[in-house]
Amino acid sequence: MDKKNIISVALPICSVFILLSAFYFLKPGVTGLAVYNPNSTQQQVDAEVAFSTHQGEIIPANAVIEVWLDDQRSAMSVQQFIEKSGTAYELAEGVHEEIGFSGVGYTGDYTYVLSLSDFSLDRSIDSGDHTFTTKIMYQGKVLYERSNGVIIS
Repeated sequence: MDKKNIISVALPICSVFILLSAFYFLKPGVTGLAVYNPNSTQQQVDAEVAFSTHQGEIIPANAVIEVWLDDQRSAMSVQQFIEKSGTAYELAEGVHEEIGFSGVGYTGDYTYVLSLSDFSLDRSIDSGDHTFTTKIMYQGKVLYERSNGVIIS
């Protein structure tokens, strides 16, 4: 055998031997910051929270979007919600007679979307039936409310 053939055979064999020796002496194990608890019944819930404005309607900037997960509540002003979404918006002077609002507010045909994780809410819930509710409130008056059932099995 010439020298090139010996190297082409010996190099892979030595590499495998070194790799196996490292595994034997170093005894690697699974590491990381993840923790798995097979007995946990809690699930991490996430959803999109969408808010729409429409041409000819005014929503006050200081109206509040409330998110409820069962009895947990988190809230954010409409202005914060829209700014956080990064979507284009339109401000206009107008009147919303039902709630007694007159002034500058959001209007136009736009939809703003955030993740439930953008709200300060504990999203870990146990198995079972739960209720997810979104509300738009202005000075104690409900402008919009919607509830959905969430089933975790």
